[in-house]
Amino acid sequence: MWICTRCQTSNEEGYARCIQCGASRSARRFGAGTPIPAPSVSEAPPAGAAPQVRQVEAPPARAPRAQHADAPAAHSLPYEKRVVRCAIGRWLVALGLILAFVMPLLALLLAVTRQEAVKPTVMSVYFPQDAAIPPVLDSVAYWLTALLAALLVALPGLSAAGMGRLLIRLTPPERKRRAG
Repeated sequence: MWICTRCQTSNEEGYARCIQCGASRSARRFGAGTPIPAPSVSEAPPAGAAPQVRQVEAPPARAPRAQHADAPAAHSLPYEKRVVRCAIGRWLVALGLILAFVMPLLALLLAVTRQEAVKPTVMSVYFPQDAAIPPVLDSVAYWLTALLAALLVALPGLSAAGMGRLLIRLTPPERKRRAG
């Protein structure tokens, strides 16, 4: 139950307006439109009189938020900008996936074709120049480094694809509006 601040009438919780004066639930007593005269205590019926029974109408069914004429639009962006944002997101996903597959392939192709030129530089990072290294350990270290490089160059493409997916998901869809 809530008490109307304009006419002091008790109202049910589900009502947004007072059943007596029609004031909204958040209206103030003074300065909230034209005041409606409330019955005074001195005008109370005599003790033997039957109490007045008020007919209480149920509040009107609430319409969904999207149907309110005075409610703000559900989306802050106009339709054209949403379409552009979604198209950019799809473009980013496609570009990111292409980069995520092509860049590691190019890194592995470079590791295979330029093995003689790159392998001494990579091995000098792990082992000293004059150390005797078994050929198996030398090859395993080189190919693990090439695999790590291929995984690292896939990250920008995966990041672009993720940003595109995020942009698509954050772009609200256009809702169908009912005629009527």
